[in-house]
Amino acid sequence: MDTHTDSVRWWGERTLAEGERLHGRLGTLELWLERGPREWLATTRHGDDEARTPRLEQPWEGTVPEHDEQTIFAERFAFRHTGDRLQLLPAMPPRPVVVHTATPLVIPGGEEATVYISLPLWLRASAGGELLLDVPVVRQSDTWFGAITGPGELCYASRSRGRLRLEDLPATPLRARAAIHVRNSAAGALPIDGLRLPAPFLSLYADGAGQLWTESVLVDHEQEGEMAALDYGAGPPREAAGAERVAGPRNAPERRALVHTFSSLIRGGFDALRHSRSRSAGVVDH
Repeated sequence: MDTHTDSVRWWGERTLAEGERLHGRLGTLELWLERGPREWLATTRHGDDEARTPRLEQPWEGTVPEHDEQTIFAERFAFRHTGDRLQLLPAMPPRPVVVHTATPLVIPGGEEATVYISLPLWLRASAGGELLLDVPVVRQSDTWFGAITGPGELCYASRSRGRLRLEDLPATPLRARAAIHVRNSAAGALPIDGLRLPAPFLSLYADGAGQLWTESVLVDHEQEGEMAALDYGAGPPREAAGAERVAGPRNAPERRALVHTFSSLIRGGFDALRHSRSRSAGVVDH
């Protein structure tokens, strides 16, 4: 029987005997996973208090709350026989994430900058080849990125603030760090007060301290107007050299893509961004 309690590296494979339960607190998420002889029972709820340190307990002898359709979600997965292997993996959100810079940022023509942000994580739990859970570690707020009356996209609003120095970004095993390199090759200045990151296209890597990272992202504004090139690194960023890959992307990305409307990627919809700020949860310095 394996016994686990607090762990920075909360992901990975676990072994549960029949009748054994795993209980966890990750961010605002509380979860219970129980193995029966012919079923797995997965139960979750989100609270208001955010735990900054992951806590997983196994075996756990408490009582699992019942499904109530309001705050507690429970689902049973039937098998002929259940195996003893349970896989817990971090995942990126299934939608793009919008992050605001701490203050509006202007990149003059010919200059470049790296913006460090942290992104919310999801938890994916599977057993016997079946996905049991795919839930956010911290409850997410929706936001609209784009013009109020024009083209746009439903995204998640991150409570992170973009930083120009990595040491200003708090470390936590419950969020993923990303380094976004913005190169303004055009003659004119490039103002930025929000970033839309295509989170479903990103993988996750763990460094030696248990901090998760995505690939680096390069945004190349090559000329005045509405075109930009978007490229992804082929492994962990240089800031996390040697980190191991722990999860792939939800959607396979194109290695380099042209973005037809630059404003839809990084800049536009200032009014929409300000509007979304007023609707999203209070800003927390992640």
